[in-house]
Amino acid sequence: MSLVLGTLAIVSLFISFMASACLLAKTKQRFGTAQLEEPISILKPLKGVDEGLYENLVALARQDYPHFEILFGAEDADDPALDVARRVQAEFPDVKMRIVLGAASDGLNPKVRLLRRLLPLATHEWILVSDSNVRPARSYLREIRACQEETRADLVHNLLVGVGERSLGAKLENLHMNGWVSASIAFCDAGEHPCVIGKSMLMKKSSLAQVGGFEDVRDILAEDYILGSRFGAAGMKVVLSPHLLPVVSGARDFGVFWNRHVRWGQLRRHIAPVFFLGEIFVNPLPFLIGWACVAGPEFRGFALAALAVKWLVDIAMWRRLGAGSSWSTFLWLPVKDSLIPLMWVTSGVRTRVSWRGNRM
Repeated sequence: MSLVLGTLAIVSLFISFMASACLLAKTKQRFGTAQLEEPISILKPLKGVDEGLYENLVALARQDYPHFEILFGAEDADDPALDVARRVQAEFPDVKMRIVLGAASDGLNPKVRLLRRLLPLATHEWILVSDSNVRPARSYLREIRACQEETRADLVHNLLVGVGERSLGAKLENLHMNGWVSASIAFCDAGEHPCVIGKSMLMKKSSLAQVGGFEDVRDILAEDYILGSRFGAAGMKVVLSPHLLPVVSGARDFGVFWNRHVRWGQLRRHIAPVFFLGEIFVNPLPFLIGWACVAGPEFRGFALAALAVKWLVDIAMWRRLGAGSSWSTFLWLPVKDSLIPLMWVTSGVRTRVSWRGNRM
């Protein structure tokens, strides 16, 4: 048992360090200035007032980019997020913005219903799908365009960094986002496997149409990942931009954190069941703790030291991402890593999800 647990712990630790190395390498990438600053239509689906929504929309309106428009869309005409959008529209009269009411009439995915409503109204060939809880830096559009131009990518998505935690749920969310999630996405990118999270997706209308458009993913909850996979399968290039895109967590409660990552686990279980089964081996904590419990004293200290090193690497990557936080947040790393196996088990048996008030 000691030999088995020790082997699994070392393999798991190696995979974890490899993923962190891929994340570090991605953050070191730099691109020049885009020569062709193509105009961009930003599709911004809204539902409810996320914490910091006003600041998020203002950050988008302040982009240091010559030609772009923003299309805000909400399915419900009484959605309070529209009042925030109208305020931003009034404060930035020089930025082309449009508020669109209603959504496509069919399709199970509410976000895709909104995107299908917004897409025909976009006046530019390049479109950017942008979620409501991201708060981009002023250089965001310039940098993702430079990345696209230099790599000749057909789809560009972004490294995400969780910021602004003010509650336990938000701290756990950001620890996971800035650790396992970001490292996993960078690891997949290094292996040329597109793993797209749809908080930021830059692409051409014509390229989207080639893979079936939003219509073909109207009944899929993981539409972002599926679109990335279809781009790759069609021979088009999917690139992860090193531009760090802040995602504001704010004061979300523990239940939101738990349900979100259980839901993501359920999606991965359906998309790639073999890899989902292998995820348990990516978190070294249960194997290192088990090894420390059954191993002799000569290995027990090594197992505990390895666990401490793993957490130090997580902290180093957090600082590398520039997430900013009090050091007290890192005290929750053992709790977060202990919850991951429980979420994995729950993802393996749960058959329904709850997302933004929609039970499916």
